[in-house]
Amino acid sequence: MLTVGAGVDGGKTPEVVFKHILFPTDFGTGCTREAAFAFSIGQEHDATLTLLRVVRHLEHCSEDGLTLKRESVKRQLRDLVPSGAEAWCETNFRLAAGDPAGEILHFVEKTKADLMVMSKGADWLAGHVPGTTAYKVVSKAHSPVLTVRS
Repeated sequence: MLTVGAGVDGGKTPEVVFKHILFPTDFGTGCTREAAFAFSIGQEHDATLTLLRVVRHLEHCSEDGLTLKRESVKRQLRDLVPSGAEAWCETNFRLAAGDPAGEILHFVEKTKADLMVMSKGADWLAGHVPGTTAYKVVSKAHSPVLTVRS
């Protein structure tokens, strides 16, 4: 479902060109399918994709533990990239710590993403229920959000 939230500027003429796509993931069930949607759209629009994993806490990690966590997350994110994608797509891998909704919204602004692709979970209402990460992101995002049911 493509959702255009209240934060999206409705005054400008809609342009259906996505040059930077943000794909936040928690590596849950269906993330491979969701990533496939993001890369399919990315290929069609010759877009840059940023794959993002947000974890709530990293402060308990030692420097070595943090390095291992970064490497592990980067490997998991790389596993979501379809073979051959490097020929038509620039892909960035990011790890952030904190509140998932807040960090996702931060990365939307930081990367100037004009589309987000994210999971709305098995519950079809997840993007519409206050308190869920999907709801928080959709209601405050300044770009359209494609929610893919896992």
